[in-house]
Parts: sequence; structure tokens; C-alpha cells
Amino acid sequence: MGSEARTLSVVIVSLDEGENLRRTVENLWPTLPANHELIIVDDGSTDGSSDFLAGDHRAKLLRTERLGIAQARNLGASESQGEVIVFSDAHVNVCKGWWEPLLRALEKPQAGAAGPAIADMEHPEFKGYGYCFQGPDLEMKWLPQKADTAYPVPQLGGCFIGMRRDVFKSIGGFDSGMIGWGLNDSELCMRLWGENYDLWVLPQVEVAHLFRERFPYQVEWPPVIHNALRLSLLHFEGERWASVIGHYREHSAFAAALALVVEHDVCARRREVASRRVRDAESLFRRYELDW
Repeated sequence: MGSEARTLSVVIVSLDEGENLRRTVENLWPTLPANHELIIVDDGSTDGSSDFLAGDHRAKLLRTERLGIAQARNLGASESQGEVIVFSDAHVNVCKGWWEPLLRALEKPQAGAAGPAIADMEHPEFKGYGYCFQGPDLEMKWLPQKADTAYPVPQLGGCFIGMRRDVFKSIGGFDSGMIGWGLNDSELCMRLWGENYDLWVLPQVEVAHLFRERFPYQVEWPPVIHNALRLSLLHFEGERWASVIGHYREHSAFAAALALVVEHDVCARRREVASRRVRDAESLFRRYELDW
């Protein structure tokens, strides 16, 4: 099916984003194709930031108690109809025509997801073209541009990422066992790789993202470390898994994080992920010649 005929759903999850949400939505609206829908999931905001959308027929507003990014995105996807779903943060600026290269990239049968180059909204000279892990802390290392047209990368930034609905459904969406903020997009990308999909960055498309030193909501260490441990247990083996444990075990929140890992039945999830895996994590590191 040609890109012009595809229906496009954009899902934005927002939590106490203040004016950022309004700016993102008003920037996004005029860039969308005719055949689209916009879904806003207000994930338990207390600041009234989504009130301006109430009654606006141009968007579907879903209000919910705090679910966390993974479950909130899955909720938005479940309420969408588009053949392609784009997940966007509530603090981005997009360019006109962004969706055309994205849809073309997703026409590749093995394309699991596609996303733009990511610029820093406050420092636009910085741009990242996909990313990889920089070490056992699983922090992101943004990659430089390698080509002028779409090409595969190890991982894509989750602040603006598109997938075909059939792929999203087949892999089970975002991992609902991930808690709150942190590594939700990385876990999704690792699962896509494992199920033999590639991730395509679109260097000709640029989305500006607001990188913040402080969040408008509370982020606690135990869930953050839990997400790192869960991702590692689901996708790593041997020394690589041990290095993540070794990095975090001296952290004051490690015991609480480990208790959360056990509570969320990661062993059953690990078996499920392994049963569907075609390529392991080490093959990803070898393909992209990653240092860690």
C-alpha cells in the first residue's frame, strides 16, 4: 500500500507537562496528513495541562491514573486505528513532511521501527542519529550521521518513533513490566532486534526534543534501576548481564530495585522473550561494532 493511503495514528503520553503539551500539539497538527488521528494519553496529570483538548474533535483525549510510559503508550495504541502508530513525547517540535519518509521506511518488510534524527531543542547544533548503550549503566550514547538517506541503527530514541500496527501487535507492544520512566524504548528496540527486525533512522527528518535536567514529576531510583536490571535479564547473558549487576549493586537503591524485579516475575518474561528470539544481543553488538 502506498504511503499516501496509509492511516497514521500519533500517540502522545503526557504527565504534568504544562505548556509543553500545548506547544507540541499545536506544532504537530499542521504537519499531519489528511488521513490521521491524534491521541493524547494524560497519565495522571494534576496540572490541568490537557484541559485545552477537552471537547476538541481533532484529538482523542484519554485521562487515566498513573500507568507509566509503557502501559500508557499501550493504552493509546489500543485506542488507535492507524496502520502506522507514532509514539511521541509531549515536548517535541516536528518539521513539515516528517511522516512521508517514515512511512516509506516502514514499507520495508523487515523494518521494525523508524525514527528521525533527534536534535536538542535548546542546543540545536547537537543531533543524534540513533543510539547505543555506552556501558553497563545502560546510558545512551547518541550516534553521528553516517548517510543522507535512511539506514539501520542499533536503537532509536523513543521520544519520536513509528511502527506498523502489525509489528507492534506481533511483539506485544511496550513491556508492561517496565516501571515508570527509563529504558522503555531501549527494551522495545532490543526485542525488535531479537525478533529479526531492523531499526531505521531518517537523517533527512529532524525532530527537536526538550532534554530536561529536572522532570515535572518525581522519578525515584528503585524503578529506574529496576528497568535496567529487567532489560538486562530479558536480553543479556553471561558477562554482559553480570557487568550491569556489578555496576548497580553498590547503589543504595539496588536492594529495592532487585525486589521489584522479583515481584514482576521476570523469569517467566525471560522465557517468553527467549522463545521468540531469532537474533541475540551479542549479534547486535557485533553487527554495529559496539564497544560495549
